[in-house]
Amino acid sequence: HVTQFVVLDTDWSRTLAAVRRALRPGGHVLLDSRNPAGRAWERWDGVVRTVAVGPGDDCVVMTRVLAVRGETDPVVDFERHYRFTDGHRVRSSGSLIFRRLCTLESDLSRQGLELSAAYGGWSQEPPDDNHANDTRRPVRQGAAAARRQQGQRSGRLSGQPDGCRPQGHRCTGHGLWQ
Repeated sequence: HVTQFVVLDTDWSRTLAAVRRALRPGGHVLLDSRNPAGRAWERWDGVVRTVAVGPGDDCVVMTRVLAVRGETDPVVDFERHYRFTDGHRVRSSGSLIFRRLCTLESDLSRQGLELSAAYGGWSQEPPDDNHANDTRRPVRQGAAAARRQQGQRSGRLSGQPDGCRPQGHRCTGHGLWQ
């Protein structure tokens, strides 16, 4: 989910432009992003878990959600507290953006990339917005495959759709194309 750590629009555009330059025409890249309709951050706050980091060595990890900014493609600020068996403690913080599928498709298109597939997880299950309030079946948007369009040269394209409404499609409130 490294794409979720690229929060600023300018950095995201530069990242996608670099991906496009690195791909040959028809080449693919896999992206991982979480569906904002699942509101996963609501299940993180205050959660404590133990992670094995070596033989006989565990680390207790606690996540705190500090803020959620934005409604459509929310940015979640969080911090993690780590306590190792030897008593050593570490704290880290970060921000993740939860982009809707239509946002991903529009952003890719502006950089001369096209969304060739979208899945609800690494097993290629379909994206799922139907169970947003069911914590037993979390809403998934796990993997997306993008490819560089055939016949396109490097550089920024003009005339690409803006926002979340590529020509001939409409974005539902849950971020899925219809």
